[in-house]
Amino acid sequence: SEWTSMRTFIQYPTKWKLVHGASIDLDLDVCGHEDQEVVTVVAKPAFWEARVNVRGTVDGKAVAGLGFIELHGRGSDIMGSLKAMLTSAGKEMHRNMVNFMPLNPNDAELENLVGNHAFDALSAFPNGLGRQSVVDDIISPLRDMYDRSGKAWRSAAFVLCMNMVRGNNLKYGGRCLPIP
Repeated sequence: SEWTSMRTFIQYPTKWKLVHGASIDLDLDVCGHEDQEVVTVVAKPAFWEARVNVRGTVDGKAVAGLGFIELHGRGSDIMGSLKAMLTSAGKEMHRNMVNFMPLNPNDAELENLVGNHAFDALSAFPNGLGRQSVVDDIISPLRDMYDRSGKAWRSAAFVLCMNMVRGNNLKYGGRCLPIP
């Protein structure tokens, strides 16, 4: 699995499998934590460092522990040009929109979108008409406009500007709400 930074749009792996077969029987799963990117002028544009959880076997015996991983040198292709950065930002915004506003939300996703009071009111409509109305009249048109616009990077630009003036998008869940 991997995690994409909402600050630099660099993708970092968060899970590795180490297998060694020659002199030692080693089979380890290494899992890192998301959002451990450090943006700095020293290691441009950023680096990722995190504590990792390690589980697996060594010579057939179960082992578990903690470790530390640093990843440097990623993102020069993305940060090398404005076009590449905006393309990457647009892809990440689209991925977030798909997660934030799915076209066919389940009950939990719909309640997250409209709030629990509105969700309870939707349940009062017979035959699921309230739910279907939200999907047909709100979600589908917004997603259609968003998916066709090709300007998904605008949401990312808003977040980057907010962070530049000492705002903190992490206060809002660490993600930019996609705005069509």
